Amino acid sequence: MIPGLSAGEQLKYLSKLQTTYRTRVIKEDLMKKYIPDAILIIVSIVSIVATAFFIRPSGFKKIPAGITVDNHSVGMMTVEDIKTALDKIVASRKGRIIKLKHGDKTWEVSLEKMGIRYDVASVIEDISLISSEQKGFWKRLLFRKWAKKALIKFYIPIKYNRGTMSDYFEKLKKSIDRPATQARVDLIKKVIVPGKKGMVLDISGSISAFEKAIQKGDSTSDLVVEVSSPSIKTKQLEGIDLSKVMGWYETSYESWGKYADRVYNLRLGAAKITGTILMPGKELSFNQLVGPRTAKEGYRIAPVIAMGELVDDMGGGMCQIASTLFAASFFAGIDIINAKPHSQISHYIDLGLDSTVVYPAVDLVIRNKYPFPVVIRIDVSDGRVRAEILGRQRPYHKVGFERRIVKETPFQLAFRKDPELLEGEMKLDQRGQKGYIIRRRRIFFDEVGHEIKAQTWTLIYPPATMIIRKGTKKPDDPNWKAPEIEPFKPRPDPPRFRREMQ
Repeated sequence: MIPGLSAGEQLKYLSKLQTTYRTRVIKEDLMKKYIPDAILIIVSIVSIVATAFFIRPSGFKKIPAGITVDNHSVGMMTVEDIKTALDKIVASRKGRIIKLKHGDKTWEVSLEKMGIRYDVASVIEDISLISSEQKGFWKRLLFRKWAKKALIKFYIPIKYNRGTMSDYFEKLKKSIDRPATQARVDLIKKVIVPGKKGMVLDISGSISAFEKAIQKGDSTSDLVVEVSSPSIKTKQLEGIDLSKVMGWYETSYESWGKYADRVYNLRLGAAKITGTILMPGKELSFNQLVGPRTAKEGYRIAPVIAMGELVDDMGGGMCQIASTLFAASFFAGIDIINAKPHSQISHYIDLGLDSTVVYPAVDLVIRNKYPFPVVIRIDVSDGRVRAEILGRQRPYHKVGFERRIVKETPFQLAFRKDPELLEGEMKLDQRGQKGYIIRRRRIFFDEVGHEIKAQTWTLIYPPATMIIRKGTKKPDDPNWKAPEIEPFKPRPDPPRFRREMQ
């Protein structure tokens, strides 16, 4: 009995207590029956997840479908199969030709000739490495998904031989480069000849474009060419005044026998210069204008002065063109920027008015000091070379040339053995000539004959050795006697002083 409670209240309390006990017992029975199974399910799920993330199976034995190399499918292939397939692709490209284009011109070149190589081993290594790294369940699943969507692409690396490519484009450059030609005056037809644009091949730019074409699989590649405009344009010459001969000079030449090739060179060189326009403040380089004296340029072998001796060489005669132009420029009042006298006195021009040229080291450079353009005219005909500087009236009434010998140097005598001449015979190979130091002046006069200004140069002409060939050949006749030989005479001395005015 429960104290303090009536019989009815005690009955209700015991009934409630009994119900609560039964509920707790049922719950305990359920826990004992079902909890072990739930735990087992949870453990199983955790095990599967753990297996996916922590147990690492080996990589793909075959590459998943959808993967490509240079846009060729290699899906479901082994690494060995891929290598075989790629070797075949590379072999098919050995004869691949790329067309290099500029304007309407095309040059064909093979990749093999350019030293291009495909690195199959490198891409095989990349494929093997990436496929072997996919060792997690989810990684492998995701990798296959990307492959199916064509998101995994490989390309065969290309190895370039930059030296071979540079050599090829350097040679190509020679056939493409063309200097801009200035507008000039046709002095015969009295018309202006328009200038032409020049072009220069950009080697580095062309190589870069060529490499991009290879990578894209293109069959053509555009050359990168820079265009240059002529420095003298047709419009600048409108209204040009050539009414005055500002300065001129003439030299003579022989045209018979061995001198025929020299005359040919004279005319070729003159044709490259005549009609050239020299704008205010601009310089003219003889070597740049005439270019190299080679057989390719049309020049022939003819006598030239070299190291103090007269010898045969390519382009003989250009010094006479340069000297005649120098003298005409001298009397026209044109600035003399660079001019060097010969190593031997020239027979065709007076001492002090000559100018030697040797391509490319020794040059004649003049500059137009006037505020108006001048034109050069050179004519080679009838045994003379005549150079003229044409333009407006010059600001000086007269320009004078004056030169004085201030010192002489004796020449040397040299004998050279000649097996073609008999013993005792001698033949003159080159006349001796004294050397000279001279003082040259250019004087500018006004209308009343007053000296406005003068320029002075000191020039040195080395002596020319007297060269005599002596025979060394034994005569067949034991009684043979060499003929008496008169002494060989040196070249005569030039006048010690000379003046000329124009």
